[in-house]
Amino acid sequence: MDADDCYRILELPQGASLDDIKSAYRRLARKYHPDVNQSDPKATEKFREVKEAYDILSDPSHYTSKTNNRSQYLKQKLKLVQNLIKEKNYYDAVCVVEELRRRYPNDPEVARWQAIAYYHRGNELLHQYRYIRAKEYLTMVLIVDPQNHELCSMAKRALDCIDEVRVVINHASFYGRLAAVITLVISLISPFILSFYTKVFPSFEVILLTFVIMCIPIAFIIGIIARIISRMNIAFGKSARFNKK
Repeated sequence: MDADDCYRILELPQGASLDDIKSAYRRLARKYHPDVNQSDPKATEKFREVKEAYDILSDPSHYTSKTNNRSQYLKQKLKLVQNLIKEKNYYDAVCVVEELRRRYPNDPEVARWQAIAYYHRGNELLHQYRYIRAKEYLTMVLIVDPQNHELCSMAKRALDCIDEVRVVINHASFYGRLAAVITLVISLISPFILSFYTKVFPSFEVILLTFVIMCIPIAFIIGIIARIISRMNIAFGKSARFNKK
């Protein structure tokens, strides 16, 4: 009887713990015990299979072999994650380590490398100015491995940078819309104002004065745009400097 059959007989998933195996054995042994099922000859055979499956899976050599295989598999996969990070292939590193985390949800080493992969992937997205996705990955760093204070500190600095840039972008969007509205209003009313002043005050000085007065909001708009560009350059400059560190 191989291990797969043993797990099937004990109604357990592959890789179940020793405590789960003992619990399943006790439950099934009570269910199929010959003393309880004297009128059912098939129960005796089932009880024998359950006992044999339990003896195989509870054998220390089975667990030693399984532990060694698990350790070797983990080492290979974590080495792959490290190599992918060295090659700056952060997306694949995240995919590999997430699969590991699903298989070994309580392994601290897997959690540590998952947080590292998330940080590098978030930093890569930050460098690409994909702030929303970058923020998701960097936030996960704080959740996956909060004990790694140095990594969490770097992730928080990156998150602060993203928040600052997004505030600037929101302000730029507001002022950009305001400038667009003012420009539209001026373009609509300026012909009527010039036509009116030309008819009422046909002198060149009045027309020139009117033109100067209308240039004031245009200058205001140009100032707003210049301020937007300046602030965004500062924000994006901070983002770029952060990525060089």
